[in-house]
Amino acid sequence: MNKKEKALFEKAKKLIDDKRIEIIKYANENNSSHLELVKKDIFQLRKYIKGCILLKEQDIDNLLSNLVQYRISLSIPINNAKFARTRIMTNSKEYPKYDDVSVLSYTPLHLQNKVSQGRFNKKEQRMYYGSIFYDYSNLNVPFSEIDLKEVDDYVNTLISEVTQNINLRIIGLFSFIENKHPLIDFHPILKEISDYYEKTHEEKLLKAIKMVDDFFVEITTSKGNERVYNVTSILGNIYLEDESIDGILYQSVKSDEVPNVVLKASSVDTKVKHFEAKIALLTEEKDGEYIIKELNKGKIDNCKIIWKK
Repeated sequence: MNKKEKALFEKAKKLIDDKRIEIIKYANENNSSHLELVKKDIFQLRKYIKGCILLKEQDIDNLLSNLVQYRISLSIPINNAKFARTRIMTNSKEYPKYDDVSVLSYTPLHLQNKVSQGRFNKKEQRMYYGSIFYDYSNLNVPFSEIDLKEVDDYVNTLISEVTQNINLRIIGLFSFIENKHPLIDFHPILKEISDYYEKTHEEKLLKAIKMVDDFFVEITTSKGNERVYNVTSILGNIYLEDESIDGILYQSVKSDEVPNVVLKASSVDTKVKHFEAKIALLTEEKDGEYIIKELNKGKIDNCKIIWKK
């Protein structure tokens, strides 16, 4: 680990130690075990998602806030990442070329009232959704996030890069660690955190925390519907309520090859630069693999896309 990573690890150790004391105190005050408290709240939320009971928004918020107490509030600073965001376009004789970046990024302010509730955003709440981008040979994750309407469809891809540190929280960190998920390889500090955590926490407490993380991964990777989004959009806002947090790193619903990211619109405006867009004819072959025929690409000039042809 370099100096910055060591400093982050020391911060993580303190957060872990403080969380242990906090959780034990919380359980004692409620005269119950950690597992009993966790199971009770998860059971209520699962019943709501399945349509067995009704819960008000505040009820959901309260239940999630109880569970979030088992989270380690560590943010991972990222300063050299790139993101890819894709959008399916209407198939036509002449492929569409959009000139405004906002069409491919997040919804502009004047169309805020058209934003529907999503995986982590509430209605009329603008957020940027994308995937970690390594190179053009690995776009299966962002492509898998869209539903092809035809055998062949035109797809626009926007590539962006971080220009200054963004602070991301991970939903389900210890579930990913236990399952050796590829997401853990995203940052070298995560394995160190896992090793320290397992050495310093008693088994029952560790089980409660992993149970919460497993549940959070379950609901954030399940097929979306109104009740699921009623829960996950509140969870996303709890994770993002700290002004210093720019976004969330999470697993794609359809693929676990590379992680997805959701960012606050304000963080995209100040810490992310869009630098390239592409248009391609996309054909799904099988098992999430795609045949890609690139048709055009453009550079970003302020908020406009300048296409080559």
